[in-house]
Formats: sequence, C-alpha cells, structure tokens
Amino acid sequence: MSYIAKQPANELSAAKDPSARDVFKLITNPVVILIVTAAFIFFYTTTYNVHISALSLTTVLYVLLGAALYASLQMLSAMRAEKATPEQALKMLSSYNTFTGLASCIERHIKELNEQISELQKNQELLIDRYQILTDNLAAAVIIRNAAGKITYCSPYTEVLTGYAIDEIYAATGDFFLNIIDERDRDIYQRALKIAEAGELYEYQFRYYHKSGLEMWAESRTVPVFNDDGQLAFSLSIIVNVTGRIRYQKQVEEKNRDLRDFTYMVTHDLKAPIFTIKGMAHLIEEDFGPEMPADFREALEHICKAASRLEQLVQSVIEYSRITTGESAFEPVNLHSVLADVENDFKEQFKSAGGTLIIDKDMPDIMGERIRVYQIISNLVGNALKYRSPERKLQLKITKAPSDNKRELTICFTDNGLGIPKDKIEVIFRPFQRAHAGDIEGSGIGLACVKKLLDKLSGNIRVKSQEGVGSTFYVTFKIAQ
Repeated sequence: MSYIAKQPANELSAAKDPSARDVFKLITNPVVILIVTAAFIFFYTTTYNVHISALSLTTVLYVLLGAALYASLQMLSAMRAEKATPEQALKMLSSYNTFTGLASCIERHIKELNEQISELQKNQELLIDRYQILTDNLAAAVIIRNAAGKITYCSPYTEVLTGYAIDEIYAATGDFFLNIIDERDRDIYQRALKIAEAGELYEYQFRYYHKSGLEMWAESRTVPVFNDDGQLAFSLSIIVNVTGRIRYQKQVEEKNRDLRDFTYMVTHDLKAPIFTIKGMAHLIEEDFGPEMPADFREALEHICKAASRLEQLVQSVIEYSRITTGESAFEPVNLHSVLADVENDFKEQFKSAGGTLIIDKDMPDIMGERIRVYQIISNLVGNALKYRSPERKLQLKITKAPSDNKRELTICFTDNGLGIPKDKIEVIFRPFQRAHAGDIEGSGIGLACVKKLLDKLSGNIRVKSQEGVGSTFYVTFKIAQ
C-alpha cells in the first residue's frame, strides 16, 4: 500500500501502473471466489442431482456476501490511499457498483428463501390443524396399524364407538378389537387384516360389544399404505357405527316375511272359501233357477256379486304384495312401443265409451322394466276410463312435460273426468283408499301399486285435480342415457 501512495494520482487508471494492478488484485480475488464458488455449486448439483437445503444455500450466500463486502472495503481503502480525483473515483465506484448489485441480489434471494421457508411452515401448520379438526370431528373411528399390526393411532371417536378410553386401547395386549368383536365375526376381521397386509383393501361388517355390554354393528374399510420401496408402511381402517341401519334392515326383512306369510294366507286360506261360495251359488242357480222366487233370486245375485268383489280384493292384495317384495329390472325401455301397446289394448274401450285418447309420439327411451312400465301406464289409462264424467265425452291426453332436467322425463296424464276431492288427494296413493267409493267398482289398490312400482324404478308420481273438472297425473321416469 505504501508503493501505491507514492504514485501520481492521474496515473491510477493506467493498466500497466503497479498501483492500479494492486487495486484490481484486491477486487479480482473476491470476484474470482464468487464466480468459482457459484460455478462449482451449479456443476455439482446438476451433475450429481444433489439437493441443497435452504439453510445450506443461505449459508453459502452469506459467505459470498461477505466476500463482496470485503472487496468493497478493500476498494475504499485503495481510494483513500490514492487520494483519487472524482473521475478516478467514478471509475473505481463503477466496479464497486458491480459488487453492490451482487450483494443486493444475494440479499434479495436470501429474503425470498426466508419467505418461502416461512410460507412452508405456515402451510404445514395449516395442514396439521385441518387434520386435527377432521379427525376430532369425524363420526368414524380412524385406526392406524404399523406393519407389525400394532395400533399406533386412534381418532377420538374411537372412544364413542367402543366405550373404551384411548389409553385402554393403546395398552391392550395384541389387537384391541379382537377382544371386543363377537366370536362369530372374528374370522372375517382377521381375514381383513391379512388381506390388507397382502396389499388389497377390504370392506366388511362385524358385530362387537360396547363397554356398556350392548351388541353393536360396525362397518370397516381397511386400506394398505406402502412406502417408496413397495413395502407395507401401515394400514388405515375407517370404522363406522351401522347399528341403526342393520336393525332397520332386519325390521324391513321381518315385515317382508310377515307380508309374504300374509300373502300366502290370503292366497290359500281366503281364495278357497270364495271358490266354495261361488260354486255353491252356481249350483243353487242351476238346480232351482226356474222355481226360485224373485226375492230369493235377488239375494243369490247379491251373494255372487259380493263373492266376486272379495275375489277381486284378494287378487289385488296378492298383486300389491308381489310388487312390494319383488325385484324390478333396470334397463332401457322403448316408451314409444309401450304407449303403442296401451293405445291398441284400450282402443275398443275408448270407442265404446265415446272417448278420445291422444298420445304424444315424441317420447325418449326410459330406464325400467317393460312389463312394469306397461302396468303403470295402463293403470292410469284404466282409471281415466273408470272415473270419466257422464256429463261430457272423455278426453285423455298423454304428453311430455317440458323440463330442463336431461336425466328425467315427466309424462302428463290429463283427463276431463270426475276429478278428485281435495280431502282425498293426499291419500289416494295409499292401499285401499278410493276417491269415489260409490257405484264405481274398484279395490283401491291400483294407484298404490303405481306408486310402489315407480318407487322401485326410482320414479315419482303426483297429481293436480279439481273436482268436477278433471285431473292431471305427473309421472316421472329416469331417461336412458
């Protein structure tokens, strides 16, 4: 530095001046360090695919920043020693600005890295909070078992499901659930765990005993989770309390059995006496017909009519029971073809009644079972004939209702018949309920069968009616996609 001070100030910028070379050496050494270090980091990470953590990269950048500051301090010392003119100082500062920009860039990157690390930490905390909220409020037991089959985690709902505290579950010898599962279902439970260990998910239901002693039902889904090497890391089980659903299913099954037993009784125990009554009445009429007094003949006719109505009622009960307990197919049905069959079958009846049947021909295919769809439509058409008004000619229109729903079709059955009293609209879809129970024959089971059939086909029916004016039934089917 003493040599530099002896040189004239106006010769500082000369490339061959020893003092200038010394200053440039002070500047160049940190630059070379910066360039070589950055090049080495880039070469090493890209060649060997090495991941450098944010902390390590931050340390390196701080070192580089220190080198840049060191170079700046050396440059300032040189400027003081040389007593440089403004022009000479400007040249030196232009080089200094290079280092200042580099330092600023390094500082900016460090700040960005710190912000990214802070954001990652916040995201991690948010995920942990969400996970905690989910497991704490999920109405299902979440069970995690390690590769050895030991329970390592239970969600809080497990206490509600079993009645046992979490500490008791962790402290149990072996698998805790094997101690509370009904003996009849232990095999299926152990099979599910083995299947999960083999890498397949498994769903099953099992009976278990709550700590209070109640027998409960649960449904479980066990899923294996593997590590990067393809080895089983742990298994995840979601267990839901389905006691209410199972009990309801059993009640439904019991009611269906009772209905089948009732149907059997009606079929065999009631139909036989009806046949006997009708047969005996027929024999009496054949043997004593010509000699029978008028009042006796009238009484016999009443007996025959009553027997016929009872036979019709029994047949209706059997049909309703068959619809209730039977299964229905779910397949595409050509609705245009079904409507054509209905129109052809009722042609003579409309002709004799002086009525008109108008059917919209533009109907899409629907989902259901052809024979069931025919039953629904023919029943509604038959009701329009049965409950027509004597004051005017019957007109029945079967049209497609406008709708924005592309998955459903609503068909309107609009007639100008007797209409339905307001107090009967809510009950006409129940069995043995009739809107007009006077001289019009019927069992009151037709619309109940229609409702039950539509329920099985995922459809719906509703009605709008004005007594003395007519009715419109709206029947909804699923459109075949």
